[in-house]
Amino acid sequence: MFSKSQEIIETLEGIGWFRSVESIKKKEITGKLLESTNLTNFLYNLTICSFDTECIVENGDYVSIVKYLAENSSGKFNPTEITDEIDFENTNTAKIKFKHNEREYFITVQNQDDWFQPEVLDLVNQAVLDSGSEEQFMTLPIQDQCANLVFVPAETYEMAKKLFFFDE
Repeated sequence: MFSKSQEIIETLEGIGWFRSVESIKKKEITGKLLESTNLTNFLYNLTICSFDTECIVENGDYVSIVKYLAENSSGKFNPTEITDEIDFENTNTAKIKFKHNEREYFITVQNQDDWFQPEVLDLVNQAVLDSGSEEQFMTLPIQDQCANLVFVPAETYEMAKKLFFFDE
């Protein structure tokens, strides 16, 4: 066990890190945190969800990611009518659209080979913020090509960055 695990968990509690995490997920995360062997391992155990960012190869891939984010938002992101149109041949763009709280969200992004485009995560976060929630999906520093995400208010994330010296 990383010697400061319990102390860091208490600090995270103090800044509201777990406020938006469902109790079952919180128990799972804190269990992993207590088993951490170093600070880097500890930080990655905070991840609420993750996915390989080299994952966009056909229609439906962005739909799957948007649904996955919804599943990990503690009920704060409930998109409907999710669609994507990925064109690698003509325009080399992807169009992603969904509704959240009866409002339509839409973005067109340039394909970068088969990489997930972070502007889509920005759109999801905007939808969450527009519905009155403070939480956002924030990325922990890149590890390989995975997006390791937490779902906390931006202010809480920034406080944790300062306390635990991690950067994006």
